[in-house]
Amino acid sequence: MKDTLSFLVQSLLQKNKIKIDGEELDFQIQSHPSYPSLHAITGVLSHFDIENTAIRVPVDKETLEQLPPSFIAQIKRNEVTDFALVVKKGKNYKTIYNNKENETISEAAFLKQFTGIIAAVEKDETKTTDQENTSNIQKPLVAISLVLFTLLFFISNPSLSTSIYFILSLIGAGISFLIIQHDLGLSSKIVESICSQESKITNCNAVLNSKGATLYKNIKLSDVSLIYFIAISISCLLLSITKTSLNILYFISLAASPIVAYSIYYQLKVSKNWCVLCLGIASILVLQATVFFITGATITSLSFQSVLLIGFSFITIASIWLFISSKLKQQQELNTLKIESTKFKRNFELFNTLLQKQETINTLIPETSEIIFGNKNAPLNITVITNPFCGHCKSVHSLVTSILKTHHNEINVTIRFNINTSNAESDGVLVSSRLLELFHTEGELKCLEAMHDIYNNADATSWLATWKKSANAEMYKNILEAEYNWCLDNNINFTPEILVNGKSFPQAYNRTDLAFFIEDLNEFCATNEQATQLQKTL
Repeated sequence: MKDTLSFLVQSLLQKNKIKIDGEELDFQIQSHPSYPSLHAITGVLSHFDIENTAIRVPVDKETLEQLPPSFIAQIKRNEVTDFALVVKKGKNYKTIYNNKENETISEAAFLKQFTGIIAAVEKDETKTTDQENTSNIQKPLVAISLVLFTLLFFISNPSLSTSIYFILSLIGAGISFLIIQHDLGLSSKIVESICSQESKITNCNAVLNSKGATLYKNIKLSDVSLIYFIAISISCLLLSITKTSLNILYFISLAASPIVAYSIYYQLKVSKNWCVLCLGIASILVLQATVFFITGATITSLSFQSVLLIGFSFITIASIWLFISSKLKQQQELNTLKIESTKFKRNFELFNTLLQKQETINTLIPETSEIIFGNKNAPLNITVITNPFCGHCKSVHSLVTSILKTHHNEINVTIRFNINTSNAESDGVLVSSRLLELFHTEGELKCLEAMHDIYNNADATSWLATWKKSANAEMYKNILEAEYNWCLDNNINFTPEILVNGKSFPQAYNRTDLAFFIEDLNEFCATNEQATQLQKTL
């Protein structure tokens, strides 16, 4: 099932008509180092470039009137503090705690539970979201396939009993698929609505996760159920098309009846909980077995063709599903491992320990007017040593652009070119000097636009045709020469290179991981700056 915090955040985004990839959102939240805190919510929203705020507000009626129609709030119930999605309903408030539990309460009752801490989002109409999950195309394809499969069956003009048996097989396959989704922890509104109705006697989780639900190693009853009903459905189609009797299928359903008795006994005596989905499967098996008696079927005249077709169906579906199932379970394990490893990797204390071990380099070049984006007075400085014609520098340029969008006023980013200036007419000198000129004459945004063009299409001729050459080439060549000599003096021979307050970005991390540490680095720098000022006053 989808993680509760992910469910709340995604529901909040849906209320605000913000589309986003649900799977990626779920991964980012669960892998956040401070999960499941409020910081995890705001950090992930910022990661997706969604305007958000997290504040503590006064707990009174006047404040509630000023809050947005939907927001995530911290709620205290029965001495337990938790998050809930709050949706205003006139004078009432609907509080959604997870995909199973919600309640609508009065304003007075809400104020008693509300701690004053909220997280809210605001959709920027100027932005277009390209993060919507495109995998939804699979659903209509599956639906079309199922419709065609059913039409093929009914084209063969089956009898009423055969049609009922076939439809029951499809329903059984559908319920089995829902159980598989539950076993794999996949999000499904149908499963959540059915299995959320837990009481003293009904509990899908208790039954489906019990030992009795496993037959052998990783093979569970749910696997057998899915294989059985899909194979029966395909067998129905093949036998009907070939005008072969379905008597043997009716007999197989009768032979499967003991499974119903086992399921009922296990839920009643061992688990002492009822599973609604399991009871659905048992009902289908009973109804299919009944067809054997209604039709008066016999197995005295079995055809070799029917045995071959049914055997082919069962063996093929079993081999395909067991292969797919093993891959799905491996993927599930890999996803869990990925979340844990990412959460570990994004731990700021670990990152900062490695960062602080790096030798500090003096990044200042006296009397040199370089490109500096962001807030020049910010305590956090990121120096990027780059080259417009370096293929690996493209990703770092995208990283810088992304960081500046979110943290423009909190950091300063120095762009330092590592360009050999011995040939004043080389592409590197011509492009870099023009970028310097654009920054100093037309500003940050124009310079970023020109940088975006050259890093995404390293064609100097077309770029210079658009952006022209520098009108004061000699002055900017001197800046490039100072930057190049600084690189030589500090043994920085390759690009890209990132320095965080003069310390090399740790090699154990991908450069793009820097985006996840900006907030913590800002806090660390601010703390150090306060400590330094305090020492000076003592």
